[in-house]
Amino acid sequence: MILLALMLPLPCLAGNLTDSLEVALKNAQMHLGMQLEEIGLPGQRGRHMSSPGGSLISSNLAEAVREVAIDCEQLLCAGSADSLLSIAGLDKPSSFDADLPGMLVSSKDSLRKYVPGGIQTLVLLAGINRELLRAFSLLSFAEREELRELVSGFEFWRDQWPDYPVERMLELSGRVKREHLASAGAMMALCTRTIRESGLPSVVTSGKPIFYQTPLGAVVIGTHDDDTYGPAAALLIVDPGGDDSYQLSAAGWPTVAMIVDLGGDDHYNCPDGTGLGGSVMGASWLEDVSGNDTYTSGPFSQGAGILGAGVLIDRQGNDRYRGGYLCQGASFFGIGVLIDLAGNDIYNADFGAQGAGFAAGEALLADLGGDDRYRAGGR
Repeated sequence: MILLALMLPLPCLAGNLTDSLEVALKNAQMHLGMQLEEIGLPGQRGRHMSSPGGSLISSNLAEAVREVAIDCEQLLCAGSADSLLSIAGLDKPSSFDADLPGMLVSSKDSLRKYVPGGIQTLVLLAGINRELLRAFSLLSFAEREELRELVSGFEFWRDQWPDYPVERMLELSGRVKREHLASAGAMMALCTRTIRESGLPSVVTSGKPIFYQTPLGAVVIGTHDDDTYGPAAALLIVDPGGDDSYQLSAAGWPTVAMIVDLGGDDHYNCPDGTGLGGSVMGASWLEDVSGNDTYTSGPFSQGAGILGAGVLIDRQGNDRYRGGYLCQGASFFGIGVLIDLAGNDIYNADFGAQGAGFAAGEALLADLGGDDRYRAGGR
């Protein structure tokens, strides 16, 4: 197992990150008493060599470090979540019909009224749901439920699992079509960009959040006041401002879940995990545009993709992150990303966090500015 943590408050200077990582690697191998060419990585089948990190499967660790550093320098130069998806090859989702599915037609006028670009938003949400269905198409309903229980109950932090059906869990996981999870993640990025660039009409200024139901789940449009959300599940929450409180529960959380908060000092809380940009066999995206925010949650959260895609993006502010295990950029047969673009931030987690890729997982924690503190451990 290789855990790769990328914490990047560095200026965009060509070669800077590469040189720093190489120095760190050479210092480490000196203490180990090994030559760099002795530190090799086993080959794997089925991995696309053209993807970022592809040479990890065939090159020694020194070459792998150089490749990852080059990718990260592109990210630093890009400076945006959309550019990250492009670098990772996730900016080209599978094609989907331009027209809405019939079951969502009745919802389009309501969403258009409060979210400019609302029809495109619904099309993308329907497309995300369809990509997830395709991802698990090789599993029966009973197998999907079995896999969910196996992964949710697995004690990732242990060294051995003599009494756990690990082989069965991995066999079912290996039948998930991860390319469709990547497409779902790219569609979520396009969806939030549409919302962020369109903004909200001034009619939503005060009072109570607007709540209405679609066949894919609830859509909630907040106000500029201090709103409270939860624990009821929602397909989409868009909040224009105010110091909001999100008290969420993993129970009944929809397969597709998206939160876009445009401003305010917000509090996000999901004690039982599987939320706040984290998913198990689903797609979850949380984006906070501005404010000093706090994130507190259990496992599988804060940018965690467990057989799914999970992304958390915080664009401004001095933020506090507290999570359990497999969080803050963590993945297992999926994609998990946490990006913080600015501010002096504090990260605390238990295990398998802050850039932790488990079996067939791709994970990233990227902090692009500020004086930050990281702590993981204790479990």
